[in-house]
Amino acid sequence: MPGRDLAVVFNPAAGRGRAVSAVRALRGMHPASDRAKWVATERPGHGSDLAETLATTSFAIEGASAVVACGGDGTVHEVLNGLMRVPEGRRPPLGVIPLGSGNDFAWACACAMDPGTALERLLDGGYEARIDVGEVEDDKGRRAFFGNSAGMLLDGAINAESRRIRWPGGFPRYLLAALRGIARSSEPWRVRLAFDGDATPERALTMLTVGNGAREGGGFHVLPRARNDDGFLDAVTVAAMPRVGMLRLLPRVMKGRHLLDGRVWTRRFRSLVVESDRAIPIHLDGELWAPDEADVRRLAFKIHPGAIRVLR
Repeated sequence: MPGRDLAVVFNPAAGRGRAVSAVRALRGMHPASDRAKWVATERPGHGSDLAETLATTSFAIEGASAVVACGGDGTVHEVLNGLMRVPEGRRPPLGVIPLGSGNDFAWACACAMDPGTALERLLDGGYEARIDVGEVEDDKGRRAFFGNSAGMLLDGAINAESRRIRWPGGFPRYLLAALRGIARSSEPWRVRLAFDGDATPERALTMLTVGNGAREGGGFHVLPRARNDDGFLDAVTVAAMPRVGMLRLLPRVMKGRHLLDGRVWTRRFRSLVVESDRAIPIHLDGELWAPDEADVRRLAFKIHPGAIRVLR
């Protein structure tokens, strides 16, 4: 396959500023790196605007054939949302150079996990694979897309907790956040679910996660059966249980063995409506989309099959 010209979006603040030196090294390591235009984000959400602009206007590189997210899952999330604003017929493929602590999207898409190898493959052409994209809308009318996961209830609270932790980084940070989130959890949520129009009775839940990919948090195999190319989203729910029960379940979640527990339930779907008796904290691809104070109590999910072409 012939080489590609790339538009690369990167977050210079990623990794507490280490992304700048990583990008500098990447740009100097490949003889064809001059075929890439590297564009830095300047604020939260800027990656989405840049991706849309690079895909649709004269600001794009002449002949550019892919938009690349260089960073962690947050950067990928923003770039994916920008590309989803572009009509499908004119939507360029998405490439990933993983520089984050979790890199769950890159892992789910079988992308190269070494940044140098990833850049080399993308410049050399790579190959395309279509993946599904999830969409969520809340009761305030906000809409967003996600490529890997949407974690709610305790999962969302743990994500919020991880943002208060400055050290350590990577998977240990998510593990510490999970332990703190469980320790600080109180009563469960009373939740009503409707899968593809089929309503289930109200239940008391501790956790609810919707997955397009199998893994989140850099090593928690929350939905081990999920595939991002099957035209479905997967949901896992954990019934109300005491803190000690969650602590015992946690190691099994890390290995993807929690589905054997009778208090854990999974279902595949194309659409889902979630309604709760109190605020639903939720993250999308590891980015906190609605904290408790947003007071979101209703969420509607749907799948866009094969909506994004990913280079790998």
